[in-house]
Amino acid sequence: MKYETVKQLIKTKIKREHLKSGDKLPSIRSLESQTGFSKATIIKALTELEQAHLIYAIPQRGYFVTGKPKAQPQHAVKFNFLAANPEATLFDFKQVHHCLDQVFQNFQSEILSYGYADGLRSLRKQILHLLGDQQIFASVDRTFITSGAQQALNIMLNVPFPNQRQNILIEQPTYAGLYKAAQITGNRVFGIDITQRHFNLKQLEAIFRNNEIKFFYVMPSFQNPTGHHYSTAEKRQILALAEQYDVYIVEDDFLGDLGTINEPNSFFALDEHQRVIYLKSFSKIFLPSLRLAGVILPRNLVDNFLEYKKIYDLSSSNISQEILATFIENGMFALHLKKLRTHYQLKMKELLRCCELYLPADVKFFKPTSGFYTCLELPSQINSTKLTQQLAQQDILVQDVAGMFLSYYQNHTLIRLSIAEIPLANIEPGIKRISEVIRNDHQQQNSIFSDQFFI
Repeated sequence: MKYETVKQLIKTKIKREHLKSGDKLPSIRSLESQTGFSKATIIKALTELEQAHLIYAIPQRGYFVTGKPKAQPQHAVKFNFLAANPEATLFDFKQVHHCLDQVFQNFQSEILSYGYADGLRSLRKQILHLLGDQQIFASVDRTFITSGAQQALNIMLNVPFPNQRQNILIEQPTYAGLYKAAQITGNRVFGIDITQRHFNLKQLEAIFRNNEIKFFYVMPSFQNPTGHHYSTAEKRQILALAEQYDVYIVEDDFLGDLGTINEPNSFFALDEHQRVIYLKSFSKIFLPSLRLAGVILPRNLVDNFLEYKKIYDLSSSNISQEILATFIENGMFALHLKKLRTHYQLKMKELLRCCELYLPADVKFFKPTSGFYTCLELPSQINSTKLTQQLAQQDILVQDVAGMFLSYYQNHTLIRLSIAEIPLANIEPGIKRISEVIRNDHQQQNSIFSDQFFI
């Protein structure tokens, strides 16, 4: 087609003449003269280049080159068990682009406004529609949109609760961002171990009874970093204790969508007394850069939470909210989740198979059915921090879990493996190499030439 020829001529001109961002292209009349094609053909070629974001137009002035940022060279790590972002190959960016076009075409007034502190009503309704499949039901007025899960947690650390308490209970180990934020805000933080095979309900009751706990922060499924999962019976017992001792549950359900367990995955679905604050982040299952999370609150927290949200940022990004709402409403999100679920269940199955096959017998590991994470529990004589450094020297990245414990709980025998970004084909050779490093460390520890034998 003629306009394709014109497009290629313009691209060649930009490249050959090293035109930079903001440089002006020849006028339409000049391009007609240079190419011999009609004005209509020239305009069609320029329009398509503009839609591809290679050029942009300024009315009455002409067309200009769009800057193309240079990609920063990065060292490609072959065995990256550290990264925790969703895998780029799982996203259909054409669909995301389509939603973005819809937003700019249909929601111009929303884009030009600050929005609402509680979030766009359309997105809140779409999120509740999604959560209905997990037996999570609530009204729109109890549902908020925050700028990521961290903002929601920061608000909850500061906002007054009906129980008038300040102390926080967290799983050990857990997401470091919460307890570090709690330390900054002056909340006293207690911990409870989840690395054992059974959750200690007696210890939980003792903590609830004796320590004036404001809320207990939990990840119900595929916990970070262990992959831990609570059974339905445990959830019911924890909820009963929370009601008995006037404690709230902050439920961070950031990866529950990846599971297939035929039971209610959430504490919220089992809660009969509005004790649970449900938090759904979209950073791990959609686009982290949108910085969006949904929060469902007990009615007696709604007013206070709204006031604090206004203080934090007036409103979360309207553009981000409209993109996510459109993606869900178009049916794209459900298909995207189905793809993620299948993919990560397959990768987790492969990871556990390789751990079973290659790891030394005295290295234990958690066995989640999906999600991003599992932990290796090392023999006591192997230090997780030292091992993490040794693995990094061999181009293998893992997470030292020591930094995810409170100081008085600190444990140097756990490393976290994430399957979020590592290709499926790299899991087996990666686990083989981790096993080799651990075995070599074993041999060094047991050698008569080890440093421990010298005084």
